[in-house]
Amino acid sequence: MKLDMGSVLKAGGFAAVAAILMGAISGGIAMMPLGDFLNLVLAPFYCFGALLIPIGAGMAYGYFAPGKENLVEGIVGGVLTGGVAGLLYGLINGTVTMFTAGVMDGLLITVSTGCMFALGGVFFGAIGGVIWPQIQNMVEGR
Repeated sequence: MKLDMGSVLKAGGFAAVAAILMGAISGGIAMMPLGDFLNLVLAPFYCFGALLIPIGAGMAYGYFAPGKENLVEGIVGGVLTGGVAGLLYGLINGTVTMFTAGVMDGLLITVSTGCMFALGGVFFGAIGGVIWPQIQNMVEGR
């Protein structure tokens, strides 16, 4: 198995930026006067983002990897990049909550949210790693 760490870093970097932006946007909205209402309205988008960012990270690994990787390499690359994206998304959201909810409550939320999104990121990143080789096969006409 040949795992291209450069591709892991590229895909993880893009996913991390997306996760940080989404976490910062949701936290910034929470601090606005109508923030609770706006976050309630935007909650479905945050949930979809929490699913799509790791899946996209897993697919991006396959996109950036040189040549054609097999299914196991795609899964491992997706797990690594999706886990990083999920962890960062959870930590950013938890950190923003720490400033809005109080330090002790926010610290517990930060740790639990980071772990929860990291586990979800690993799972959905693996799904993205499975999807990309299938897309390559469809494009090549197999």
